[in-house]
Amino acid sequence: MSSDLDARSEAQAATPRHVVALRCMTLGLLASMLVAALHDASQAWDVGYYHLPFAGRLVGLLPETQYVFSSANAARYKGFPLLAELLQGLFWRLTGRPEGANLVAFASVPVLAWFAQRRLGAPWHLTVPSLLATRASSTRNTG
Repeated sequence: MSSDLDARSEAQAATPRHVVALRCMTLGLLASMLVAALHDASQAWDVGYYHLPFAGRLVGLLPETQYVFSSANAARYKGFPLLAELLQGLFWRLTGRPEGANLVAFASVPVLAWFAQRRLGAPWHLTVPSLLATRASSTRNTG
């Protein structure tokens, strides 16, 4: 067992500076995204049209008596898979702010990086910037 600990401490001591710097930059990037996700509500049309109303309805924040869906949105509500909206509603309820719904999209980045590291051996500090390299990903994951 001590040989495992010795091997780990040697590997940690041998981490190149550029890897440490990249890890620090990636953590800074994630921290700034978290601040943006908690602070800024998305201005995308679909957020106000159905994502937040569905999320609020699922967790009891927007009951049918206070917020009435159009007939088209009522049909969408009955037909869409609603797991993501349920999670958004739970974060909205936990934080007390609709911006909390952004945490679902934000969490997808570190969770996917963790998965890629565990299953594929891809370093998380390379996976996170790679995931954010596309415009769609960077705008969706910050709200």
